[in-house]
Order: sequence, then structure tokens, then C-alpha cells
Amino acid sequence: MSSSVFLEYLTDLAQGEPGPRRVRAVWSALGRLLRREMRRRGLWSAPPRYLGVIGALSWSADRSAFDELISDCYAFIFVHRLRSLSAHAATRGEIDALVALNVRHFVHEAQKRHDPLGYRVFELLHRAARRALERGEIELPGCTSSGRRVKIRNRSLLAAPACRRDTPAVLDAARVRAWAEALVPVAVTGRGAEVDAAVEALRARLVELVLEASLVRFGDVVEPLKAETRGRWSAVLVAHRGRAVIDDGAVEVLSMVNRRRGHDELEARVDFARLVARVDRALARRPERERTRRYLHRLWTFCHTLAAEGGPLTPSDLPSQRRVARLLGIPRDRLPELFALLHREVDACRRALHRSASSSVYDREKERAQRMCE
Repeated sequence: MSSSVFLEYLTDLAQGEPGPRRVRAVWSALGRLLRREMRRRGLWSAPPRYLGVIGALSWSADRSAFDELISDCYAFIFVHRLRSLSAHAATRGEIDALVALNVRHFVHEAQKRHDPLGYRVFELLHRAARRALERGEIELPGCTSSGRRVKIRNRSLLAAPACRRDTPAVLDAARVRAWAEALVPVAVTGRGAEVDAAVEALRARLVELVLEASLVRFGDVVEPLKAETRGRWSAVLVAHRGRAVIDDGAVEVLSMVNRRRGHDELEARVDFARLVARVDRALARRPERERTRRYLHRLWTFCHTLAAEGGPLTPSDLPSQRRVARLLGIPRDRLPELFALLHREVDACRRALHRSASSSVYDREKERAQRMCE
């Protein structure tokens, strides 16, 4: 990749429409950066839906899926952050490092939105590893930073004190997958003390594993744990499929947050993320007692996670009230009232977003992305 390809494109963009050759060069350069970042995070072999691309089985089997991701990444960098890119270029004379950083931010945010379970598992295990480092129970070979500042990535090695191994051990994936039992439903609905207890349990198991194996790769622990947590969550949702179902209030809420309803896919993903964030803020401001707000948060997390995972939206496909009440730790007789409150809040937020859509960046983002695909 030419070190000046992005700067040259930015210059052409400021002067008018870049030529087709320049567009193809930037497209290829972004694709290389994206592919490298996805492999670093273990996402190149994951289903495209974990980054918001629907309808493809794999990145390698469907080139159009990866082109769609490049299009989203282009909009993230050259539409939403065009002003900061131009300012950076004017003061530094280059933007390649900033573009690479923005690619990392794009992948991070896309996974957080579209793979909430995987992101949540990584977050919990990361906190557990950091806590173990701060206590001196495990080490990062070659790292002299304090546990509070160190960055733990998939490729990071976790070592027992005085470890003499040079290569990471081959882990028993079944042993790691068993840890998921403590993460469902905490990985989806947990808050406060529940999350802290889950992190502490993970820390103890992680330390035990590292002390036995001497040297392990963090990604080798987190990937099977993600897969098992997703599988257990899916099993929870389908276990009672076709039996007594949730009332229609749940279906109405799920219908409103279904991101593939009434929009093209590019615009729908933006809508979905904005709606989730807006409802989160609205629920935090509600005047009910803390327990009721906690129940509402759990229900909302359940609903938007189900929608993000492409879950069912018809009554016959939803788990029973008893199942949902047990899963979320909510009294069964309160579900109708809570779903009614949630329905009103989601509807109000959806209407507010619709009113502000005309002044949003949707049209510009669509136009840019579609032009890049031509």
C-alpha cells in the first residue's frame, strides 16, 4: 500500500470528485486494513453478521459481504470524520496512521453493536485478566507496564509467575466452554454486583488455568467461551419454542427494534444503534423505583440482543413467560406491566428519531457508500 494513497484521495476529495483509479486504490487499501484488523480480533473466520453484514455465510465465500463492510468503514472514516481527517492532514501532512486507528475503532464499534454477546464475553474476561494482573497472580511476558495500563488483546500471552515456556500451551476447549454456565444470563442482562461476581469467578478460573498451563494465549481462551455463550443463549431462546408464549407486548417491542423492518440494510443498522442508545438513556431517566428500572433494563437488553441476533418476532417462536421470568430474574406477574412501559418508551424514542432523520447524516452516508460501490 502506498503511504500516500489516503492523503492523495483526501486532496482529490477536497478539490472535487476523485477519479475511478483513486477510488479503487482507497477501496483496496481500506480492505487490507480491515482484513488485518479482523484477523487480529479473530473476526475473519466469524460469521459476517457479527459485524452487521446480513445474509452471507462467510467473508471468503461472498466478496459482496466484504465490499459492504468496506463501504460502511468508508462512511465511518471519510463521511463522519472528514473534518478531523482534513485538520490532521493540514497540521501533520499525513493521515495514514489516523485512518488505521479509525479502522480499528470502526471494527470495535461494529462488533459491540452487532455481536453484543461476543463483545460482552470479551469484556468480562478482559476485566478478569486485568484483575489477575493487578494482583500479581499472572503476568504478561515482556510487559513492564502496570496492570492498570496494559492492553490485553487476543494475541496477548498470559503467563504464570516465573514461567519458562516459550510457546503457549494447547488448551482444552471443553474446559473453557464449561465456564459459560456462569455467564448466561449475566453476559446479557447482568449489572453491578452480578457482573462483579461473574468477573471474580472468571478470574479464579483463568488464574487456575494459567498456573496449570504456564503460558496461554488470551484469544485461545476467549474464542471458545464466546462460542459456548452464544450457543447457550440461543438454546435458552428456542428451548420452549411453540409452547405458551409471551404476551403481545413483547412482540410489539421486538417488532419496533427489528432492524430489517422498513429500511435498506445500510440505513437500518444506523437506526438500530441509535435507537438502542436512545432507549438506554431514556430508561435511566425514568422516575420508577430502582428495582423497576433494573427490570426494565433487563427486558430491554433481552429485546435488543434478540433483535441484533436476528431472532424470532412471532408469538409462536418466543420462549414462555415462565422461561423469560426465570432467565431474567423478574417476577412473572410483572412482565405484562413492564413490557407495556417498555413499549411506550421504545415507541417514543423511535418517533423522536424519525422526526430528526431529515437533519441526520443518513442521506450523505448512503450517497457516499453507494457511489463507492458503483
